[in-house]
Amino acid sequence: MRTAQENLRLSAGTLNKLQGEFKTVCGELDEAKKRVTETEGAWKRLKSESDGKLQMMADEVQRLNGLIEKKNN
Repeated sequence: MRTAQENLRLSAGTLNKLQGEFKTVCGELDEAKKRVTETEGAWKRLKSESDGKLQMMADEVQRLNGLIEKKNN
């Protein structure tokens, strides 16, 4: 009987320890998800900015090519 009670106490202690670790891991996972979301937002902003700059450069290249063609004619 005493051995069974001791085993139950150990099991309860182990369970409490595992629950604590689980809560810690859940908190870390939530923080990682938040960082992923923030990183995705930053990446989308940078992509949008770079796409805009590339389009401006392409437009400028076309304009300059047009000027060169006029001078050559």
